[in-house]
Amino acid sequence: MKKISVIGDIMVEPPFMEQIGRAGGYHFTPSFLPLKEVLKDSDYVIGNLETPLAGEEAGYTSRIVSFNAPDTLAEALVAIGVDVVSTANNHCLDRGYEGLVRTNEVLDRYGIAHTGTYAKDFDGDRIHYFTLGDTKFALIAYTFATNYDINGVDAMETRTVNLFRPQYNDPPRYVRHKMYDEMPPAFGDTIAYIESLLGRKMLWEETIKLKLAMHLPVPQIDNYLSEEEQDTWYQAVEADYAEARKNADIVLFYPHAGGQFNEEPGLYTKRLVKKSVDLGFDAVFAAHSHTSQRAEYLDNKPCFYSMGNVTMSPGTFYSVSECLPEYGLAAHLYVEDKKIQKTTFSIFKMVEENDEPLRVVPVDVLYETLEGEKRDKLVEDVKAVYTRVAGRALTGDIIAKEYDL
Repeated sequence: MKKISVIGDIMVEPPFMEQIGRAGGYHFTPSFLPLKEVLKDSDYVIGNLETPLAGEEAGYTSRIVSFNAPDTLAEALVAIGVDVVSTANNHCLDRGYEGLVRTNEVLDRYGIAHTGTYAKDFDGDRIHYFTLGDTKFALIAYTFATNYDINGVDAMETRTVNLFRPQYNDPPRYVRHKMYDEMPPAFGDTIAYIESLLGRKMLWEETIKLKLAMHLPVPQIDNYLSEEEQDTWYQAVEADYAEARKNADIVLFYPHAGGQFNEEPGLYTKRLVKKSVDLGFDAVFAAHSHTSQRAEYLDNKPCFYSMGNVTMSPGTFYSVSECLPEYGLAAHLYVEDKKIQKTTFSIFKMVEENDEPLRVVPVDVLYETLEGEKRDKLVEDVKAVYTRVAGRALTGDIIAKEYDL
């Protein structure tokens, strides 16, 4: 029996970047290495690289929503056994088209496969194929957005991203859409007033600080739903799936979509997952909400609505601690006779302590190092994460390496 593991958002936000920088040399491997305990028995590991590797000259991460990590991040992924990453996410163009291309070149250099972004007019990375034993797999990755309103880079113009959008037009165009719940009118009025004083548009992180100052909710729920429009956006996925199904026994989908810090998936993501299962995908692993969400079987196919984070700093100023974003998931597929026979998941925690860089530690490993109130808190958190993901109370061993879905 072969084992495939899938993890979520691999990021280098300013707090993590500063921690690594203080240690000198940008060595990420020590932060990731504890996670290897979860992945060491896996035959293939899939993740979401939510940062460009655009080089130092492009400016490393300094803003909360504009990422660029040192190449040594790829070295850390190799160290824990990551085989392929999705690069189709809202941060893939944070350093422009050149940064997107260089990211893939760096991954090639380190021997990490990638899918979801590619050089102009080249579709070679639209679908990623791999083989384990006698089973051939296909992995398809798409993103709902590329932060156009922040980085100003038109993904439709570059034609380099697997994007939930209509087919490319002539001339190319970028379709803006309203994805998240609306804020109260007072919030919009306040932003307009502040921008008039500043003489410029407010930065995204400034709007988050304004929300906090106005005691407004930070979580954003993807409850926008126009079924006709969503179906149009999905056309390219349907074409890629049809191609993949001709060539693979098992077809996996890794969409980057969802809200932000919402413990329950919104209407858009729920319909996206259901539509993917109805189309024929054998398993779905979504990411983007920065917290774990429920997982379930739809038509006997495992579906994870959000894998959560791998390396998001618990100290990030806009983090919503109530949704436990410092806990991430690793989903495990056990495959035999060209079918998924069993699905489990592991829980790990992003730990910051004693001014040391963040570490990603499986909960069963972390449990053995704690005592007293810290151990009790870990147990309560694991119960809460498990209940959210599995939809039922945890019975049996509370702290375990893997849990049945």
